[in-house]
Amino acid sequence: MNNKKSPDKRIDREITEQLIIYILANYEEKTQLTEKVLRNLVYYCDLNYHRLYGETITKSSRYKKTERRLLNPELSSVIHDLLKNKIIKRIFCTSPDGKLKSYYASAFPFFPSAFTDEQRRIIDETIRQHVSSRQ
Repeated sequence: MNNKKSPDKRIDREITEQLIIYILANYEEKTQLTEKVLRNLVYYCDLNYHRLYGETITKSSRYKKTERRLLNPELSSVIHDLLKNKIIKRIFCTSPDGKLKSYYASAFPFFPSAFTDEQRRIIDETIRQHVSSRQ
């Protein structure tokens, strides 16, 4: 038996982009989607799928939890590329206390063919759980 620690898997950029777009399309109208919330939703979708099937939707195993947020350097790169390519956008507004806040929104409609029915079920369930916990 191989006792070596398995290497971290690299993120599947295409499916991760589709996951982010799907989350935005199904979440942005229900509440304001900050970068922290978006990162957490990607993580929880991966975690919930991993618990059932032993792998993540994004194919990544490189999450690191810190005091302030969940980190995945590859996820940051995917979000940056989606912004740069104008597939997602930032919306800026001023909060009641006068601070500038930014939220993410999708720039185009989502095409659900990127996910299996089971993946969509888990993603939708994760989004519903998160939305109901924030209300």
